[in-house]
Amino acid sequence: MSPLYGRLPAARFSPELFADSSPSSTELRRVYVDPVDDQEVALAFHYAWVLGDGTPAPFDVVDLVTLTDDRDRIARLTICYDTAPLRASWERVAAGGTDPAGSDAVGGRG
Repeated sequence: MSPLYGRLPAARFSPELFADSSPSSTELRRVYVDPVDDQEVALAFHYAWVLGDGTPAPFDVVDLVTLTDDRDRIARLTICYDTAPLRASWERVAAGGTDPAGSDAVGGRG
């Protein structure tokens, strides 16, 4: 579950995210493992997201992860972050809009 994209299967979420993005980077800051259930993990990181039209949209995020029983895959992912600072830019790019300088967006969600 993503605050911007909603509840999607991974096979749909990843292509939509990549279509809306220019090259971006992440910086892992912390890994938390539930002391009672090591299948439950939280990853805190900074995502230096760049939208498809080149607009920077960085944010800090926590991913809540439930691992499979064999712990080699993610069974469930919930992404937690504040969308308020970047929602308007994301919606503009997702709709195929242009950046404030007037160049065409290249990463819409069409």
